[in-house]
Amino acid sequence: MQGKMNDLCLGDNIAELMEQVRTNQQELIDEVRQCKEASAFLEARWYQNATGQSNDDDIFSEKSHTGEFDLQLSDSEGLAAPKSRLLRLNNLFYAVIQNYCAMIFDYLSNLDNTYNLVAEYSTRWTVYTYTILQLIQSCQGFTETMNEAYEQLFPGYPSFPKFSIWRLMVKTWFSEVYEKCGISKLLSDSYLKIVSNHRENLLREEINSNFPGISKQLDSTLDLQVPKQLFLNFSTKQDRSMVFDTCGIMKEINNNRHPYFSKDTQAESKLLNDFHQNIIDLSVNEVNMHYIDCTDIESNYPFSELESSILQQSYSYYQDQAKVFEESPSFYCQFLKSDMSFLSDTTTKRTNTKLAKIQIDQCLEFIQKSISNILGKVELDSLDKVEIVPELSTYEPYTQLRDFLIQISSEQNIKFEAQNGRNQEMKLIQKLVAVIEANGHSNFRSDFKFLCDQQALVEQTKAKDYEIKSINMSKNIPYELGDVDALFYDIEKNTDTKLIEKLYQDVQKAMSVDRESFESKSTKASGNLSEDLPEIEGDLEDFELPQLKVKGKNEYREDMPGTEEINFSEFDDFDLPDIDNLILSR
Repeated sequence: MQGKMNDLCLGDNIAELMEQVRTNQQELIDEVRQCKEASAFLEARWYQNATGQSNDDDIFSEKSHTGEFDLQLSDSEGLAAPKSRLLRLNNLFYAVIQNYCAMIFDYLSNLDNTYNLVAEYSTRWTVYTYTILQLIQSCQGFTETMNEAYEQLFPGYPSFPKFSIWRLMVKTWFSEVYEKCGISKLLSDSYLKIVSNHRENLLREEINSNFPGISKQLDSTLDLQVPKQLFLNFSTKQDRSMVFDTCGIMKEINNNRHPYFSKDTQAESKLLNDFHQNIIDLSVNEVNMHYIDCTDIESNYPFSELESSILQQSYSYYQDQAKVFEESPSFYCQFLKSDMSFLSDTTTKRTNTKLAKIQIDQCLEFIQKSISNILGKVELDSLDKVEIVPELSTYEPYTQLRDFLIQISSEQNIKFEAQNGRNQEMKLIQKLVAVIEANGHSNFRSDFKFLCDQQALVEQTKAKDYEIKSINMSKNIPYELGDVDALFYDIEKNTDTKLIEKLYQDVQKAMSVDRESFESKSTKASGNLSEDLPEIEGDLEDFELPQLKVKGKNEYREDMPGTEEINFSEFDDFDLPDIDNLILSR
């Protein structure tokens, strides 16, 4: 079946079939009604599991005696195929996609190395996404007919987001590959293990490049410029395997150094970046993709979970290294810079900004402790003996440096007012900096500037977040979906047909009780109802959807135009999230 499907997708047969689907669209829709398969169609429209699969090699054919096309689908092991051709075509699509995803899962579940697992998952997903794009172009006639059939068979029912090949295939991948038998946990932990390995390799390389031959000094009694414990951690570290329960089978995944990725840091960085972007692909929908770079809005699963794990791992890593670098405070911030440089190549700007906030807290805490220890050992009289002082008049963050040292000095009973008034303030600051840099923290000024630069980065991001929210809210795109709305839009969630029926009945009831009141409220909420919604007549024949509400109150909303309802006319052409935000364009 796989070979046959590939021929159909790439050849002329699929184009001919889609043309016939368009030509016979109304006939196909009427056939669903005549076969009394509306309930089955409702499930198919909202991506419930298909009820029929094909084992027939001759998938598509034309009836020569009628001149009309048909789908030749045989019964599948006790499950009767639907009678209507449109549903049979939908089930065929689902069966092919599901079987392909099952093969991918079986292949991935047999891999036993963290690097191979992450690399192969990314490769398979990338190929899958290109298939999605090709099928979207090839199968427009099918998706158009599915959406038109839904409008005719279920007028007034929720109809957004529209049925699409993209959503069908991504939801199938999510359930049949990513979430199946706990492989998502295996992938996430493997990714984090590779991140940890990569961080340690970079740290080791940085130390060796800055201090050549230092490994030969480990057994000497001389004081080292970098902490000895750092090397002891490297030498005693072992590659440990991970054990996972996969579909009831305990599986061991080893973390052995990979013969290719472990020797090529750029390839390893690309491996991590690809996986990071692939997880984002599974987390976007037609609404939240507009806030994908907004740092203060929670992302969807599974990216939210992966990002949280990266940040937690980073926090613990910085905490552990801070204890080690207490012996050599001059190099802790350099270590943070190096780690940020690595992660900036493997994660998104959103994650990098959150990481910068963690680094600010860690760096500030470390510098405060380091400077307090140094100044605590300094006698006040010794400050007068300092002759060589650094030039600070051109030091960019001087104001922040001054405030910082005044605060630390006050805790050490060093009074600025006692030094001949404020006209001597800079001179005292210069002496304090000289003492700090001469007593173990030689990179103090550069470290403090790094801290200020990170704070500036965070402030710039806050302004960018506000801009993103302002633009999107002016277009009535909510930053957060309500619990019910999320069931329709979030890839990892499923819409129950009972819920859809209930939403429809609720709207019917509201309209029948007080039609005029409902129209009045809708007009106030959307401005001009005649421009935003179709005219309501009879028994809601043209009524589209209960309005998607913004959950909660946006703190930025008071200063922005717009209402609390989305104008879905802007999403009519939306069948696939912007490719520029997905891995496909990278």
